[in-house]
Amino acid sequence: MINPIVSVVMPVYNALPWINESINSILNQTFENFELIIIDDGSVDGTREFLKNINDSRIVRYFFSENRGIVSALNKGISLAKGKYIARMDSDDISSPIRLEQQVEFLEENPSCHLVATNIESFTHESTIPKEELERYQKWYNNAHTHEEICLTLPIGNCLCHPSVMFRKDSFYKIGGYKSEFKLAEDYEFFIRMSKYGRLFKIRKPLLKYRIHSKQLSSEYKQRQRRIDAKIKAHYIKEHYCLEGKENLLIWGAGNGGILIYKALSELGIKVVGFIDIDYNKRKKRVDHIMIENPESISKFQFDFVIIATTLGRKYAESYLESLGLKYGKQYIPVW
Repeated sequence: MINPIVSVVMPVYNALPWINESINSILNQTFENFELIIIDDGSVDGTREFLKNINDSRIVRYFFSENRGIVSALNKGISLAKGKYIARMDSDDISSPIRLEQQVEFLEENPSCHLVATNIESFTHESTIPKEELERYQKWYNNAHTHEEICLTLPIGNCLCHPSVMFRKDSFYKIGGYKSEFKLAEDYEFFIRMSKYGRLFKIRKPLLKYRIHSKQLSSEYKQRQRRIDAKIKAHYIKEHYCLEGKENLLIWGAGNGGILIYKALSELGIKVVGFIDIDYNKRKKRVDHIMIENPESISKFQFDFVIIATTLGRKYAESYLESLGLKYGKQYIPVW
């Protein structure tokens, strides 16, 4: 297609069992003015040969000779794009036939919106993945729809399902594209930068079937992603909340989550003045040289902002801080 409005970018790596269904879900869209750009990232399972045999003028193919990773594949795909809108798609997911139509319509009617995601329906081909895990993913990705809701939720975690998003290509280049140093969480970091540049939104309809793999549930994978997430959260905190003259942070939670965010903040030169923890004897009352105190002793610290870094104790921490007159998003935010 000479002048497509939408460029659908699909990175592919060893996706032979699912890629045909995924591609067809794009080719059968009700919105017809699009191109599908497929970047094969060095597949060795027959995916490469399958792609070479597809005969459809709407498909643009590019092959890496070796595996370079999703960030390289995404940035390459977008560099080839002719459309003014970029729609993300993964090679194992399934788009609703009306997905592109709905997202283009939204962006056309809302010029202040730079990125629009959708609700999702989670599914799996693996019988070992419990139903509760599918429901957990679906519930998380299907919350936070307005720009304000998304911005309040992003510090806690990525609430936008990457293969469901469509964004303006010029916005992508203005914020600098995907960053290779945030592999495993390149989408999360990209969304945070985009949230500073323009408004984000999520359509309440489930316009993508999102496949869950057991790899996503492994403890090793989650730990690696959590470390990268902590670095992204630290950058977000620095840019959004560490204003001049208000740079002293207090961390609520001296467990693993608190330590991760403390280390990430310290690497950016952000001062942490203390920790609050119900179990204030944790780690012998200190993290490095910094004191751990119980909630009742919070007045001992001179702080400008509180980072809640505990999942289990988050509701109690929020309630306690609110009782002191502190406001969500103004004087404190949760990050886990």
